[in-house]
Amino acid sequence: MALFAMLKSILGKIPYKLRIISLFFLLSMVHLYPILKNFFTMLPYATNGDVSLSLTILYSNIQKLSHLQFSQIYHLPFLFPLSYTLTLGFTLFGQSVLLLPIFLLGIPNIYPLYNGITIFSYLAAGYCAYLFFKELQDNETVSIISAGLYILLPFRVYNIAHLNMLFNFPAPLCFLFLLKYLKNNQKKDLFYFNVFLLSQYLFDLSLGFYLSISLAFFWLIFVLIQRPVRLRSMGWLFSSLLPTMAVIILIHAPFLQTHFRQLIFRTSCK
Repeated sequence: MALFAMLKSILGKIPYKLRIISLFFLLSMVHLYPILKNFFTMLPYATNGDVSLSLTILYSNIQKLSHLQFSQIYHLPFLFPLSYTLTLGFTLFGQSVLLLPIFLLGIPNIYPLYNGITIFSYLAAGYCAYLFFKELQDNETVSIISAGLYILLPFRVYNIAHLNMLFNFPAPLCFLFLLKYLKNNQKKDLFYFNVFLLSQYLFDLSLGFYLSISLAFFWLIFVLIQRPVRLRSMGWLFSSLLPTMAVIILIHAPFLQTHFRQLIFRTSCK
């Protein structure tokens, strides 16, 4: 009993948020324990070609960003003449921006960087899902269990080798701030909603696209349930998306322009 009381006293001194994150870290280790074991010496699924491709794209993007060569982002010239083909599935722009400061500090070892952002993606996904479920259900226990199950979803094991797909933690935050805005009509919630929607697009274009469709259905369901609709708040919502979409298009312009040219060329050849 004394030992139990001592443990309870120690846990009581740890901030509640830190305890939740620690719990999510332990759950993440169900999938990621091999990474922790070889954190400084090995990459997860190193024999998978997608891991090598991710590293190639990351290094290329970081070098172009550090030299301010924005028009050359996503350009991998060793695959001539389709130099943008390797980035067709994933651009990894957001991941490159995250690692850019570390690259500028001159840290050479890629193993802890890659493994670190992999673990971060798990923790962030779990904690962000917890925040959304808590807002949605207002039940602490159910929120923690739901977020824990979200961390342990089987698709995450497959996506360990696909860094673009792992970075999906902005998605629950988009739902969170959209829900808060629809309920409270606060401009700051609308701002954060657009920030995290932009972040998801920067981490992976396809995830951002499917997230946008899901958010549209979520908004429609909310509107059908919570009538009447405040037209002014809806106007602010839709108008705020215009600059966000403009920034997304601007950042990915070198990538999109090339693929549009290739599509036009193939169409004209037929």
